[in-house]
Amino acid sequence: MSLIAPAGFNRPRLKGPEPFHVSKPGPGIPVKEPLKSISMEETLQFCKAVRTEERRGMCAQDGAATGEPGLVTAFVTAEALEAQQARSCWARRTTR
Repeated sequence: MSLIAPAGFNRPRLKGPEPFHVSKPGPGIPVKEPLKSISMEETLQFCKAVRTEERRGMCAQDGAATGEPGLVTAFVTAEALEAQQARSCWARRTTR
Protein backbone atom coordinates (compact mmCIF):
# COMPACT_ATOMS: atom_id res chain seq x y z
CA MET A 1 0.00 0.00 0.00
CA SER A 2 1.35 3.41 -0.99
CA LEU A 3 0.82 6.47 1.17
CA ILE A 4 1.53 8.83 -1.71
CA ALA A 5 -0.97 7.59 -4.31
CA PRO A 6 -3.67 4.95 -4.37
CA ALA A 7 -2.84 1.58 -5.88
CA GLY A 8 -3.11 1.59 -9.65
CA PHE A 9 -2.71 5.36 -9.93
CA ASN A 10 -0.50 6.39 -12.81
CA ARG A 11 0.79 9.94 -12.67
CA PRO A 12 -0.17 11.76 -15.87
CA ARG A 13 2.69 13.05 -17.98
CA LEU A 14 2.57 16.84 -17.96
CA LYS A 15 2.84 18.64 -21.26
CA GLY A 16 4.64 21.93 -21.42
CA PRO A 17 7.33 23.92 -23.16
CA GLU A 18 10.69 22.40 -23.84
CA PRO A 19 13.49 23.30 -21.42
CA PHE A 20 14.88 26.77 -21.98
CA HIS A 21 18.56 27.03 -22.94
CA VAL A 22 20.54 30.27 -23.11
CA SER A 23 23.00 30.26 -25.99
CA LYS A 24 24.24 33.85 -25.58
CA PRO A 25 23.60 36.71 -23.13
CA GLY A 26 20.58 38.85 -23.77
CA PRO A 27 20.72 42.52 -24.73
CA GLY A 28 21.75 44.89 -21.99
CA ILE A 29 23.76 42.34 -20.03
CA PRO A 30 27.37 43.52 -19.96
CA VAL A 31 29.87 40.79 -20.66
CA LYS A 32 33.32 41.64 -19.35
CA GLU A 33 36.03 40.13 -17.24
CA PRO A 34 35.58 40.47 -13.48
CA LEU A 35 37.88 42.87 -11.64
CA LYS A 36 41.03 41.45 -10.10
CA SER A 37 41.22 41.43 -6.31
CA ILE A 38 43.29 44.11 -4.58
CA SER A 39 45.61 43.58 -1.62
CA MET A 40 44.34 44.53 1.85
CA GLU A 41 47.15 47.08 2.21
CA GLU A 42 46.08 48.83 -0.96
CA THR A 43 42.39 48.86 -0.03
CA LEU A 44 43.23 50.20 3.43
CA GLN A 45 44.83 53.15 1.64
CA PHE A 46 41.62 53.67 -0.36
CA CYS A 47 39.51 53.38 2.81
CA LYS A 48 41.38 56.04 4.82
CA ALA A 49 38.40 58.38 4.37
CA VAL A 50 36.16 56.01 6.34
CA ARG A 51 36.08 57.32 9.93
CA THR A 52 35.15 54.37 12.12
CA GLU A 53 37.68 51.56 12.50
CA GLU A 54 35.08 48.79 12.20
CA ARG A 55 33.59 50.20 9.01
CA ARG A 56 37.09 50.89 7.60
CA GLY A 57 37.88 47.18 8.03
CA MET A 58 34.66 46.20 6.26
CA CYS A 59 35.46 48.65 3.47
CA ALA A 60 38.92 47.16 3.04
CA GLN A 61 37.60 43.59 2.99
CA ASP A 62 34.90 44.43 0.44
CA GLY A 63 37.37 46.34 -1.72
CA ALA A 64 39.94 43.55 -1.60
CA ALA A 65 37.37 40.88 -2.45
CA THR A 66 35.65 42.74 -5.29
CA GLY A 67 38.59 44.71 -6.66
CA GLU A 68 36.37 47.79 -6.75
CA PRO A 69 38.00 50.79 -5.03
CA GLY A 70 34.84 52.82 -5.69
CA LEU A 71 33.15 51.01 -2.78
CA VAL A 72 34.80 53.56 -0.50
CA THR A 73 32.23 56.09 -1.69
CA ALA A 74 29.40 53.90 -0.41
CA PHE A 75 30.98 53.56 3.03
CA VAL A 76 31.76 57.29 3.34
CA THR A 77 28.24 58.19 2.17
CA ALA A 78 26.67 55.76 4.66
CA GLU A 79 28.66 57.32 7.51
CA ALA A 80 27.65 60.84 6.45
CA LEU A 81 23.97 59.88 6.24
CA GLU A 82 24.04 58.19 9.65
CA ALA A 83 25.72 61.25 11.19
CA GLN A 84 23.15 63.54 9.59
CA GLN A 85 20.31 61.38 10.86
CA ALA A 86 21.78 61.35 14.36
CA ARG A 87 22.10 65.16 14.35
CA SER A 88 18.53 65.48 13.08
CA CYS A 89 17.20 63.16 15.80
CA TRP A 90 19.16 65.05 18.46
CA ALA A 91 17.84 68.39 17.20
CA ARG A 92 14.25 67.14 17.35
CA ARG A 93 14.71 65.89 20.92
CA THR A 94 16.21 69.15 22.19
CA THR A 95 13.53 71.39 20.60
CA ARG A 96 10.57 69.64 22.19
